[in-house]
Amino acid sequence: MVRSVQWLMVMLAALAVQACGGSGGDEAEGDGGGTRFSVGGRLTGLSSGRTLTLRLNGEHELVLDHTASEQAYDFDVELPVGSTYEVTMAEQPVQHVCTIENATGIIPEGGVMDVDVSCTGFALISAGVFHTLAIKADGTLWSWGGNPAGTSLVQVGTDADWTAVAAGYLHSIALKADGTLWS
Repeated sequence: MVRSVQWLMVMLAALAVQACGGSGGDEAEGDGGGTRFSVGGRLTGLSSGRTLTLRLNGEHELVLDHTASEQAYDFDVELPVGSTYEVTMAEQPVQHVCTIENATGIIPEGGVMDVDVSCTGFALISAGVFHTLAIKADGTLWSWGGNPAGTSLVQVGTDADWTAVAAGYLHSIALKADGTLWS
């Protein structure tokens, strides 16, 4: 009789665990019982009052604001080891250019916490057809798009006294603090 009661207790415990959704560990339904991990990283350079929306695999959104700058972030969803991930931006924040490092990959044991987002803020931006010009708050001139470096963000020279820019179809114009116009 004691053995029957013990067997009954074990069976009831197993049913209770199953009714609660599993073993209570890191296993998740639908992934073959595999361990699941987070995807995240660090945000840098986002200016006060600005927000950035990241998407994980096109469906899970995470909105970060400037207070998240220099802080670690992670999505609320966890993915199984061996599955693919892709982190994208819904759109660039106003007056910023942001890039994502390690935006795609395969979830390893331990998760992915090096999807880093780096933002650069600009005081002025002018978009041409094939390129963009911008001036940072420190007065330096920057360009990206159809330039010799490809689409990368590059500083134009070392001067820090630029005050206005205009990007056109196949031309660029910039004004310095001394009133000289450069093209």
